[in-house]
Amino acid sequence: MKVTENMQEFSAACMDTAFNAICVKSRDRNAKYQFGKIVSPDDIRWFAGRFLIEGSPEIKVRGHGWDGETMFVWTGTPDEFNETWEID
Repeated sequence: MKVTENMQEFSAACMDTAFNAICVKSRDRNAKYQFGKIVSPDDIRWFAGRFLIEGSPEIKVRGHGWDGETMFVWTGTPDEFNETWEID
């Protein structure tokens, strides 16, 4: 799992985010990074409380913290995603 606050990466992730991207929130209410949208992959299905990812070893989320100013890009495996995020 990797998290960056690099604004160039965040801007690129915003450009890559689909118009109808899935919104997520952190499972840890005390986490620095709280809210996001799934950037990739585009083909994601929700089944039995978990995302099913086919053909992609990683998921990318871009978002912000509680303050609305801490922008980030989170990248991780499907298992890390399911441990870190939930549908908002």
